[in-house]
Amino acid sequence: MNKSQLIRHFSTGVVLSIIAKTLSMLITFVMLFHFGTNRELDIFITISGFTHIINFVVSKVYVNTVPPIYLNLENHIEKKQFIGSLAIMSIVVAAITFITFSFGGSIIVKLLAPGFTDLELSKSVQIIKILSISTVINIISSFFTSYLRTVETISPIYIREILINLIVLLSVYFFSKNITMISIYYVIAYFIAFLYLGKSFIQLCTVSFKVDSKYFRKFARKFTSMGIPILLTTCLNEIKNIIDKVFASYLQGGAITALDFSYRIIGIPVNIFGGVLVNVIFTSLITASKSKKFNEIIIKLSTIIIAIVIPLSFFVLFKSTLIASIFDEFNQNIDSYLLGAVMKAYSFCIFGNAMLLIMNTVFYAQGKTRNTLYNALVVTILNISFNSLFINRWGASGIAFATTLASLIAYILCIIIIDHELNSNILKEIISKFIILTIISIPSIIFLFINFNFISFHSGLINKLVELLVFGAGFIIIDLIVFIAINKRYTIVK
Repeated sequence: MNKSQLIRHFSTGVVLSIIAKTLSMLITFVMLFHFGTNRELDIFITISGFTHIINFVVSKVYVNTVPPIYLNLENHIEKKQFIGSLAIMSIVVAAITFITFSFGGSIIVKLLAPGFTDLELSKSVQIIKILSISTVINIISSFFTSYLRTVETISPIYIREILINLIVLLSVYFFSKNITMISIYYVIAYFIAFLYLGKSFIQLCTVSFKVDSKYFRKFARKFTSMGIPILLTTCLNEIKNIIDKVFASYLQGGAITALDFSYRIIGIPVNIFGGVLVNVIFTSLITASKSKKFNEIIIKLSTIIIAIVIPLSFFVLFKSTLIASIFDEFNQNIDSYLLGAVMKAYSFCIFGNAMLLIMNTVFYAQGKTRNTLYNALVVTILNISFNSLFINRWGASGIAFATTLASLIAYILCIIIIDHELNSNILKEIISKFIILTIISIPSIIFLFINFNFISFHSGLINKLVELLVFGAGFIIIDLIVFIAINKRYTIVK
């Protein structure tokens, strides 16, 4: 993929991702507007969050395992056998997942939220059984998306997310807002998106399905040996989020919702910019991992992401209260103080998670998936320890800060591992880039402290929206001007 193609694919991916994430946030917003920060929404978020985690884990395994295997196959026959074997494995995994959710729902819920009452437990089990259908559909869809990523066609992947979020949003807005019905809306949305993705796969797949028992065993072992470390890594990362909710289930009503909503907000730039970038370049990164300039590519990718996420982290840090107060205007049951405090504690998790995404993708491209597993294990242990230290003092904010601190430590560990394996000075280079880009952000940070109280409308909501828009636009413009001026003189990012 040449530079112009890379820019075009990245731009398209960013636009589609922004649409998908905006729709996802609107779903959360509509739910907050209807339910407020109360226990019923806590129930739905806990259970749907778990099924979303399973969907994410499965998708992560497929899209990071299939491309390296497929691209390293030597002939057309092996590719046919691999696609056929993968299809069978997907069906088996889907069947096992459905059985597990159907018969083990009660046990799963008790582990997720031991603080729930019997009535809350009963409602949660009903929801998890319904959502298990969407998980089964997602497993088969992951088979399609992994192939599309291999052939560097990412647009259908994001269009699928847009379809799911759009269908759910319209259903929640126009029809019943009962949490059980919302679960059904997700199942319908996943099925419609599955049909679209299947059509895209059929149009682009260049090999036919063929399965031989000898090849099946070979590819099953290969897929398993690469996939299990990714599975365990992703599970450990998501277990960290589940542990946060377990701790939060003992706090005041709305703590789980505040954590989930704030984590979604900080995840937007990570998924839009970092997620799209690694999707676009993953195939090229697999090839580059065998070259001597791999360390230079890592530094370049890291610098691009740092230039984006450092300013965003500062913006959320200093404007979290304003962002949270906007939602308070829509529903007085929303605890804007709690929401703002949690968002502030998560702010630099934007940086930590984005950089971890880059480093994990580097390991996946190398085929060294165990490195991410070891790192994730350390981080999970750290997160539990930090939760225990901070929750009594800061409550939900302490849980959020524990996650942020763990992500930063995880990133440093990744850089140390890469430095050792490539015998390079990547850590030194990235620290230098971090310091420079942080200094560049200072003028835009100062802008955030200007008083715009002279902005006055009859509606307090409009006042806050305009204020946020002014701060956001001014912050971006100033940061871009300073960055372009300094980059032109010193070439920070080539």
